[in-house]
Amino acid sequence: MQQCHFKRYAKPRKPQDLLNHNCINVRYSDTSGLYAWEFEKDAQKFSLKVKGQYIANSTIHQLDAALDGLGIAYIPEYVADGYIKSGKLIAVLTEWCPYFDGYHIYYPHRRQDSPAFMAFLQVLRDRYNNGIR
Repeated sequence: MQQCHFKRYAKPRKPQDLLNHNCINVRYSDTSGLYAWEFEKDAQKFSLKVKGQYIANSTIHQLDAALDGLGIAYIPEYVADGYIKSGKLIAVLTEWCPYFDGYHIYYPHRRQDSPAFMAFLQVLRDRYNNGIR
């Protein structure tokens, strides 16, 4: 979310506060339904269907809309991090971020995986601090 938004509206302190904000939704490509935003704090998990004037069809479009000041977006940290560090976006509700237990890679079992594939897995493990299962 851009700083200018919070000159007009109070910064959300809990997920339910988002119901008073213009939020940037994302539409599922397979069902056309809107994505529910998921939150977790102190082992309490829930999802919230937010409302807004803009609906994106990808995270990148959602990011662009947030950068243009169209509302609050639910964007993965790895996508928003550089914009947050540069001050172009403000992180909100960080204490309510859902738990992320790592990436999961599924591939067919083979007697012997190729050295290139094993090297690829090792690069992912190194990059994501062994968050690959």
